[in-house]
Amino acid sequence: MKKLIAASVMTLAMVTTASAGVTVGLGYAAGSSNAKEASGVRVPIDFDFGLRIEPELGFSKHLTTLAVGGYYTFMKVEEVNLFAGGRLGFTHADYATDPIGVSLQALVGAEYFVVPGKFSVATQVGLESAAGDLNKDFANGTNFGTVGAVIGHFFF
Repeated sequence: MKKLIAASVMTLAMVTTASAGVTVGLGYAAGSSNAKEASGVRVPIDFDFGLRIEPELGFSKHLTTLAVGGYYTFMKVEEVNLFAGGRLGFTHADYATDPIGVSLQALVGAEYFVVPGKFSVATQVGLESAAGDLNKDFANGTNFGTVGAVIGHFFF
């Protein structure tokens, strides 16, 4: 938990909210994908022209995931944002063989602001390509699949 708080504080310190057009938040994402990844804490960094950069750090019992996503809001309707983008993730496991995995995702989604400008709930779906020792899928011979997630964001 200390690592999670330290990583969040460092990210917030690197990005100043005093500059016009930049909003920083904190979120949690949980979902399902072809790649083996841990659910994670995300730090959305929104720019006023529609771009969101979203670093992520996830922990579970045996997995640690480090990822970054980039999204562009292409349509806003009242309190709903529609976005598209991609995400690159790296996962490390603490099994005896010490495997790793990498995933690349193409995503689309929608975000609804429950409290305008402060709290949102988003869903995203997409296609994924996974590689590495951790992501070998011997059952169907492919490392391609679908991905989906639900994310809650709180903005400062």
